[in-house]
Amino acid sequence: GSVASVTVTLEAAAAEVLTQRLGAIFNLRMDEVLLAGLAQAVSQWTNQPAVLIDVEAHGREALFEDVDLSRTVGWFTSIAPIRLDVPAGNTESLLTAVKEQLRAIPHHGIGYGILRYLSTDAALQHTLAAQRAEIAFNYLGRFGGQGNATTDALAVGATRSPRMRRKHLLELNSYILNGRLVINIEY
Repeated sequence: GSVASVTVTLEAAAAEVLTQRLGAIFNLRMDEVLLAGLAQAVSQWTNQPAVLIDVEAHGREALFEDVDLSRTVGWFTSIAPIRLDVPAGNTESLLTAVKEQLRAIPHHGIGYGILRYLSTDAALQHTLAAQRAEIAFNYLGRFGGQGNATTDALAVGATRSPRMRRKHLLELNSYILNGRLVINIEY
């Protein structure tokens, strides 16, 4: 089917509450804040106590001390299905629970792809393949600290052929641009 998208923007003052204040109070990274909000929204919408989200990362984790990636170019994208239990209660319990669950995953889940696609254990590959998330999430980071970056700088064109079958029903790509939080949602 066709792809529709919507972009949600949170102005700098409101985004600062998420990026600076909330992060500082609870010792959170921005991706953790956004994933907590997404997990809570999906949990309430589906009336399920846990959600499965494919979390995309840059894949440049420092796995070994003797590997230097500083002179490499491009992305080593990693995607791992992350099951987030969403506790009942207040925002503090949600943020703390999501942070703890995400930080318990070794190297931000980069090992999932290695096990999923390079393992010779057929049973393991089958088990990992069965973990299919319908939602994908990616936090790209912060761009334009001086207020001069434009969305044109982030435009890369189509990321897939229009004939390609979508792997996720809902995809969220988020970033901070000139202090504003931008979330692009494709469905």
